[in-house]
Amino acid sequence: MIAHIRGVVDAVYDEYAVVDVGGVGYQVFGPRSSLPKLRVGDAVKLHTHYHVREDAVALYGFLNAAERDLFVQLQSVSGIGPKGALALIGATDILALCRAIEAENIKFLVSLPGIGQKTAGRLVLELKGKLDMAGQRAGAETEPPSGPNLGSVASDVIAALLALGYNEKEARGVVRDLTGEIEQGSPLESLLRMCLQRLNRI
Repeated sequence: MIAHIRGVVDAVYDEYAVVDVGGVGYQVFGPRSSLPKLRVGDAVKLHTHYHVREDAVALYGFLNAAERDLFVQLQSVSGIGPKGALALIGATDILALCRAIEAENIKFLVSLPGIGQKTAGRLVLELKGKLDMAGQRAGAETEPPSGPNLGSVASDVIAALLALGYNEKEARGVVRDLTGEIEQGSPLESLLRMCLQRLNRI
């Protein structure tokens, strides 16, 4: 079982990314909501699920553990395989998906790709009451970029933005965009100024 990988993004495609780990390139399939956030040359940690079947072996990667855990749970529902689970996670916020299942919101579920009335009913029947809502809420936001001293610097910038009144989603999103500058050791004041400039343009 491969629980996670940490390496450098070597290439990004529509359905998967290649992550270089010690000179070995791992093909990692991911949700369409996450792949565009990966940039070639960035250090990254992906929470993974190693899927094995008779005719194929595949590694699926996610920016946080909550997405990975939900991906595994979705596959326990009859009629939903890895591709279907990946499409669901890539189509909506995972907390919204969990809330829809708990609330038996069939209308919302059938609006998602590949989900008809029967599959929506099975999602509710087989997963309601079994989802870790606290875990999904905690993981709804992507983790800060990883790498040497990257986490602490990113956390400082995020904390400063929160103090200025921005919400956590906005703060984490703009910090992800500045991964290269953080890796280069740019001063905190400079990073904060760049974040504010980007946020003011949104």
